[in-house]
Amino acid sequence: LEEIVVERTREIAVSELRYRGLVERAPDCIFTVDHEQRVQLTNEAAERLFGMKREQLIGCEVGQLLTPATDGGAGTLAEVVARAARGVVAMNVKGAKGELIEVEVSVAADASAAEPLTTLIVRDVSERKRGEAQMRVQSTALGSALKYYQVWLQRVGGVLIILFGLYALGVFKFAFLQQEQRVHLDRKPLGYLGTLVVGIAFGAG
Repeated sequence: LEEIVVERTREIAVSELRYRGLVERAPDCIFTVDHEQRVQLTNEAAERLFGMKREQLIGCEVGQLLTPATDGGAGTLAEVVARAARGVVAMNVKGAKGELIEVEVSVAADASAAEPLTTLIVRDVSERKRGEAQMRVQSTALGSALKYYQVWLQRVGGVLIILFGLYALGVFKFAFLQQEQRVHLDRKPLGYLGTLVVGIAFGAG
């Protein structure tokens, strides 16, 4: 029985070391909090994001780190867990320089532990949000430019249609449209690559 207990203890220790290693290497901030909403475990990513040392984060109330989201979300752990059951929660955190950083929080509760624990995964999405905003600005600028030049584009398109119509009727002759370019091969290309090239050339006319 003693050997079984020792082996089981060793397996638990190895499993815990692996878990801590995964948490430490994770790119997202990870917080394991107890029933009093105090941080019991965190990682290096959280230190970088919040600009705080591990010793400062451990024991800190998670509500002091997570502020209410701009979309009306809640800052208390119970409300965050309730909302996270329906998906990712959008929130704000105060970064190392005091700036508000947009994050997405997902929650996983561990009821199997002797003491109820909750794990929060906090992902910094500020860069992604800025990229999306920049793409929207560029799309808006392109749309505005096309709208601004829409009349001129329509006029140029109409003129080209008229010119090609007159060309088809023989009223005008455009030399560059009457030129023909051909490639004459002395030998047929061999192999599958040669067949592919000939097929592409034939398809292109």
